[in-house]
Amino acid sequence: MKEREFFTAKNLVNIDVESVKKIFTFRGKTAAKPEERAFLLKDCAEKLLRYYDGNFMNLLRRSDFLIEDILRRLKIFKAYEDPLMKKSFLLLKILKRQGFVKGRLKFPVDSVLVRFAISSGILIPPEEIMEKINAGIMLSNEETNILREQTQKSLMLVSEKAGIEPDVIDDLLWAFGRESNPENSLLSERVDKKDLRALSSL
Repeated sequence: MKEREFFTAKNLVNIDVESVKKIFTFRGKTAAKPEERAFLLKDCAEKLLRYYDGNFMNLLRRSDFLIEDILRRLKIFKAYEDPLMKKSFLLLKILKRQGFVKGRLKFPVDSVLVRFAISSGILIPPEEIMEKINAGIMLSNEETNILREQTQKSLMLVSEKAGIEPDVIDDLLWAFGRESNPENSLLSERVDKKDLRALSSL
């Protein structure tokens, strides 16, 4: 079928901006940054052809379908070089639910998850960091990394004690996180705090 042939590395390596605009336009609205999307699609196609004979399944096979190895291999693609690995984890979440990967996912920790961890009380940051947060002072890269590492450990403990996979909990946390106020470090009053405590104590 024509549609199946479109989503191949051999075809996407020649994609241009106009094609992206045409494909990603719905009801008169075109997806943002078509130039960037075209560049990323071309980059993925080029590297799939160069390293994996144009077949993403070859990447999975050479990784032995192991999550950590897949994450390492994804870093060569511009679309997946984000240090927080949000897109990589999203891809792996989809692959995991289709039965294509082995191993345990971790949490792609960003500001939403850090804010939830602090607001729910499952993470108590060092006093000097908490003082800066309350005062609205920007944290250093080192302090930000400390919070991310502590949030990762805290959420993995919640996952282990609850017996629920991290990717499932991540979905739940994002449902809560969407209700947060981006101008404050605490979750919006629209979120029921009793439900928050219940979720964090699973």
